[in-house]
Amino acid sequence: MSASMSAKLADAKARLTAMEEAVVEKAKYAAKATDEYVQENTWQSIIIAGGIGFLIGYLASRKD
Repeated sequence: MSASMSAKLADAKARLTAMEEAVVEKAKYAAKATDEYVQENTWQSIIIAGGIGFLIGYLASRKD
């Protein structure tokens, strides 16, 4: 493997690692925000989850 190719591979790995870290941070932020919302709006969250579950069940049981 040439030095140029090795440098490109190392650069790609570094960029991929940086992107992975950014995605993990965003996922943690989203999970924390969701947790806080559910804690503050428990009943509304239960109703929304039930509605989504009903809709998924309805769509899954439909026969075309």
